[in-house]
Amino acid sequence: MKARHILFMLAENASKEDEEKVRQKATAVLQQARAGANFSELAKKNTEDPSGKENGGDLGIFPRPNGQNP
Repeated sequence: MKARHILFMLAENASKEDEEKVRQKATAVLQQARAGANFSELAKKNTEDPSGKENGGDLGIFPRPNGQNP
C-alpha cells in the first residue's frame, strides 16, 4: 500500500481557539482534496511535516497487514 499525508501540528497546550484554527485549515484542505485537487501539491503547500513539503506528503510503500490482498 502506498500512503501520503498532510500533517497539521497542534501544541499539546494549545488553546481551544488554536485548535479551531487548525481544524478549519484541515477542513479547507480536505474539501480541496475531495474536490479533486492534486494531493501532492496540497501537501507541498499545506503540510507542517518538513519532509512532506519535499515529497508531496509521500510516506512510501507499506506491506498490507497479514498479507491481505486488496
